[in-house]
Amino acid sequence: MTKIKTKQELYGAIYGDAKSFLMQMDGVNEKLIEEHLDDYTKTRPRELNEVMEGMLKSVRNRQGMPNTITDERLAKIKDELEGFDPKEIMRKYGYLEDEAEKSIWEQMKKALSDEMKSGNGLNSHWLEEFKRSIFSVALFLSRFSDIKEYEEFIDDFQKSAYTTISLPLFMEREIHGMGFALACDFLKENGYPQYVKPDVHIKDIFHGCGLSRTKMDFDVFKSVIEFSREIDEVPYRVDKLFWLIGSGKFYMTNLRTGRRKKEFIEQIREKYGKDIERLCG
Repeated sequence: MTKIKTKQELYGAIYGDAKSFLMQMDGVNEKLIEEHLDDYTKTRPRELNEVMEGMLKSVRNRQGMPNTITDERLAKIKDELEGFDPKEIMRKYGYLEDEAEKSIWEQMKKALSDEMKSGNGLNSHWLEEFKRSIFSVALFLSRFSDIKEYEEFIDDFQKSAYTTISLPLFMEREIHGMGFALACDFLKENGYPQYVKPDVHIKDIFHGCGLSRTKMDFDVFKSVIEFSREIDEVPYRVDKLFWLIGSGKFYMTNLRTGRRKKEFIEQIREKYGKDIERLCG
């Protein structure tokens, strides 16, 4: 075997092995993998209300909140809150945080009135949290005159590795409930494939293989971005490939292969462990 001399060679070999690992599973072929890796091409919002809805879907994606803010309930809240038009929400409810959130809360109660009477699967803590997120997202997006100005704002952060990573950090401070990982999740799922979400599967694989020093969101994010740049691959595709190994969920076809990340990590450590220590240590 030819000795691996550079990170580019190492990361390229690991990326190729990851694809091969998936294709060994029943029902998986290269076409299915590529369909999932290219999923980002269909996701960029066309209007600010679509951006707001995408942000709120990412904000709710933590702990037990999805059980309270389901897709059906989100749609009902959207109907009562100006179709999630950020400028209209701010015009109607104002910029005073406490007063605006009280008004938003009243509209949420109206939207979910039948369920709130029965208490059917509603967690008051998550509803309160979501109310605050709605206000902060609307306030943040109301600063942009239209979708073009919003896109220009996002694009301004793409000039270097340092500015790229600063955008989710900025959003974490601006939007209630949107931590670093959720901000990354929103960006990568809404038209910006240069972002990755350091979720549990990506963290386990990158740290387990020795490709990231720690499991901290920030460190794993940087490691995946570096990995992607070394092999000249879109970060979204790298993220999704390893996520498919970790989760076993081919969601486009409802195929479930089971979680195989432990087996994959062992194979990578056995095959490339010394190279990883030499080039990444």
